Amino acid sequence: MINVLTALNIAPYAAANDREFGTHAKLRIADFRALVDSLSWSRNDLTGGTREEFKRQDIPGRLGRHIARVEGALPLVHARYTSDIESARSAIEYAQRVIERWHAAPAVSR
Repeated sequence: MINVLTALNIAPYAAANDREFGTHAKLRIADFRALVDSLSWSRNDLTGGTREEFKRQDIPGRLGRHIARVEGALPLVHARYTSDIESARSAIEYAQRVIERWHAAPAVSR
């Protein structure tokens, strides 16, 4: 079983999942939900300012890390947690749209 601290750094773990732990490694659903909540919270936090404040932030860098963690954890979630998996995919898509919006926004002068 993975603890919360390990789950927060899940991408390297998931990449080595089969090699190190076999195909039966599991992630506690509470830890997975914490990862998804962290992605959603970060997305909400980054999108609350003016257009200039939004563009000055490193949206792709901050959200990209969260997206990678959630995507890395998805294969470790048991299939019976369908709603949690769908919620995670939805959160990833929404965060990716925010990144796309950041790229499309006009540059601001500092």
